[in-house]
Amino acid sequence: MLPEATLEKLRGEYGSIHVREAAGETVVLRGPNRAEWNAFQAKAADENKRHKAPEALLRSCVVYPPPTDFDAMLDRKPGLVITFGTELMEIAGVVKDVEKKDY
Repeated sequence: MLPEATLEKLRGEYGSIHVREAAGETVVLRGPNRAEWNAFQAKAADENKRHKAPEALLRSCVVYPPPTDFDAMLDRKPGLVITFGTELMEIAGVVKDVEKKDY
């Protein structure tokens, strides 16, 4: 777990943050803004860029660890793009359960 001082600093800088741990690795994410989301969607729709879309969105929203450490993490465990990317999708509002009311 990250020191509380680090979390406080990140909260002060980014507002709402989300700590996720998997496979012995920790990231702190902020939710994507609309421009980042739109860029992700455009890249995902392009057959030649689709494979880079999840990592690009994740990279834009990782506030910890620093970029060089994040690169090293993905070099060790590239599948974490999917693991943490899935978490980021939920943070962005992509959910399975929708409350439905028809009038």
